[in-house]
Amino acid sequence: MDLKIILVTGANGQLGREIKDVSERFPQYKFVFTNRNDLDVAQLDSVEKIVNIHPDYIIHCAAYTAVDKAELEIELANQNNVEACKHLVAAATKCQATLIHFSSDYVYHLVKKGPLIESDPVSPQSVYAKTKRASEEVVSTLHKHVILRTSWVYSKYGHNFVNTMLRLAESKKELTIVGDQIGSPTYAGDLANATMKIITALDTRHNVETRYGIYNYSNEGTLSWFDFAQAIFELKGIPMVLSKTTTAEYNAPAPRPLWSLMSKNKIKQTFGVDVPHWREALKRCLDVE
Repeated sequence: MDLKIILVTGANGQLGREIKDVSERFPQYKFVFTNRNDLDVAQLDSVEKIVNIHPDYIIHCAAYTAVDKAELEIELANQNNVEACKHLVAAATKCQATLIHFSSDYVYHLVKKGPLIESDPVSPQSVYAKTKRASEEVVSTLHKHVILRTSWVYSKYGHNFVNTMLRLAESKKELTIVGDQIGSPTYAGDLANATMKIITALDTRHNVETRYGIYNYSNEGTLSWFDFAQAIFELKGIPMVLSKTTTAEYNAPAPRPLWSLMSKNKIKQTFGVDVPHWREALKRCLDVE
């Protein structure tokens, strides 16, 4: 019997590399890892290339994520986040594949008293957020889809907040960090595990028709970017003087949501996904006790 094929886009990014790491635990699937050189999903010819691979599942990790630059590179952000999804949907339709797509807490941009739930209204403010919401709308036209809204993604790979803090610590003894944006980070290694849990559940359980749709996923717990930075330096034993600033004072080009805390109840109940606490996840990423 032929193995089912899982195509991964953006395999050189932090999430793609984490999926590559966990893929070794899933010999029942054949993984095809692609990067922009092999498969540029922003280009129309990617449809034919994907159809030739004929995947059963597509894990779409490739994305435009430069939040501030997107305010100027509107067309590029749209091409890579929205047009790319149109090509993936076209290919998935031809292959009857299931598409796993990653979106962002930025689509909510709400302030509420409790965690954000998937049925809350969306109000994307930045160019990046608007392209992510538009990508959700495109992917939702495909029946067999799962959209995972994540926040504050980091990994030992690539460019992210954790690696930036560790790099800055090599030359600085004091840092100022935003303290009024509240949410929870997402360790890409845990997100990779959750993604594979979803695929195996879709493959082996009944009533999969009821499981398609939008889900939140981040690690558990509530903190600010300031708290996150504090924990990184504390766990690594790096002396650092930290001071707080506000989102308004920081004045980044793109608007940031102040409230990004998401409920994970839906993904836990539907797929039995394990959601570790952010501090435990950070320890594993940093490889500290």
